[in-house]
Amino acid sequence: MIRVLLVDDHELVRTGISRMLGDMDGIKVIGQAESGEEAVRLSRELEPDVVLIKCRALAALKRRVKLRVSSRMSRSLLSRYARKSLFRRS
Repeated sequence: MIRVLLVDDHELVRTGISRMLGDMDGIKVIGQAESGEEAVRLSRELEPDVVLIKCRALAALKRRVKLRVSSRMSRSLLSRYARKSLFRRS
């Protein structure tokens, strides 16, 4: 079972993605966050396998809040943005 934490500032988007993932075998949405700060708190608390983050929330995390990756979590990033300056290698 892949445990997913969703991060997006729009509740409608989170709900839609959660329902879509909920229909898939082997995937369970274990939490939802609407901000980068909430994502950090929930990722520490829930220890998801995957954190699906909207890029604007990721940019907010860049402002001195570091998402620490647990040993269970893989780090991958899929983005529609081409600006490399938004991301850094962790």
